Amino acid sequence: MERIRAERTVARRIFSRACTALDQELKKEEVDYESACAKMRTVEYEAQKLFEIDEDMKVKLFAEKMDEEDQVKEFEDMSDFRNSQNDNFVCTSLEDTKKK
Repeated sequence: MERIRAERTVARRIFSRACTALDQELKKEEVDYESACAKMRTVEYEAQKLFEIDEDMKVKLFAEKMDEEDQVKEFEDMSDFRNSQNDNFVCTSLEDTKKK
């Protein structure tokens, strides 16, 4: 479980950096559409890796004999991270950006 936690920490950092890079690109006065699309693909790729790690964590949580409170904490941690990313991410459509 500790290995998955460590892997998840690294994946979250990489994902957060990818989101920040995309967010910065979308906030530019003149957005480079190709660059924004590339950054969006990176965000999608990193998100998929993070979802896979979260799924591994869920399997481990149910496979190991753990205190219910510890299981709930892990699930809340996954949910909190996803919600924090949603709250911090600029939801600008690339198509809208292209029209600028």
